Amino acid sequence: MQTFSQDKSGPFGFEAGMTKEQIIEIVGSAAIKETTGDTTIFSNAPKADPIFESYALRISPEHGLLKIVALSKNISTNGFGTELKSAFKDVRAAFAKIYGRPVHEMDLLTNGSIWTGPDDWMTGLLKGERIFGCNWIDIPLPNKINVIRIDATAKSKEIGCLYLTCEFEGYTAYMKDKK
Repeated sequence: MQTFSQDKSGPFGFEAGMTKEQIIEIVGSAAIKETTGDTTIFSNAPKADPIFESYALRISPEHGLLKIVALSKNISTNGFGTELKSAFKDVRAAFAKIYGRPVHEMDLLTNGSIWTGPDDWMTGLLKGERIFGCNWIDIPLPNKINVIRIDATAKSKEIGCLYLTCEFEGYTAYMKDKK
């Protein structure tokens, strides 16, 4: 697993406040997969990690880069979620080396769920009855980062993926202004 941060940059080499033009200059215009409003999805990052296949960036015209959502490649797994949990733990460990231990770690099954068996783990995730993730929130973080989250999701009982979200200073105000 590659390093997710440098002293002066945030995850994947992105910096708070970067303009879309600055990002394109670094990763190239061929890396643009899609643009909708202030969100552009890139297939590459300045310090891309091989587990992630795309990076959705919320870039304010006034304030620059405010949010990163990195999506992993599909992770083939079993009903226990073994391989998905392993990939999650690897990413969490890499971030913990940089940002310290997560503030919250969750592996929760909603009340009343019937997916209680160990081999029902992926089914619970798929049905939206299980939450598996961690976050760094309400603690001092470097490089103007306010929030980091890692979440596991299921696309099927045999395929999962990870979402890594990073919100920079100004994102909350930006979202309030958007409403």
